[in-house]
Amino acid sequence: MTNLDLWGITAYRGKSFGTLFSDMAAATTKPILLAEFGKDAYNDTTHAEDQAMQARYVTPQWGRSMPI
Repeated sequence: MTNLDLWGITAYRGKSFGTLFSDMAAATTKPILLAEFGKDAYNDTTHAEDQAMQARYVTPQWGRSMPI
């Protein structure tokens, strides 16, 4: 795609981005805009909002560790 300026990505892949960045680096030289990622606070098990679960889920996505 020669007319493309960058790739915009919305990534919901779990607690990590897995191979997303290495896959993109192998496929293109264009910059990547990571537009959206994360996890909503709804806990499917308890059927209620669970901000602690959400924080445990998204903290590794930001490249940080968090006590459990």
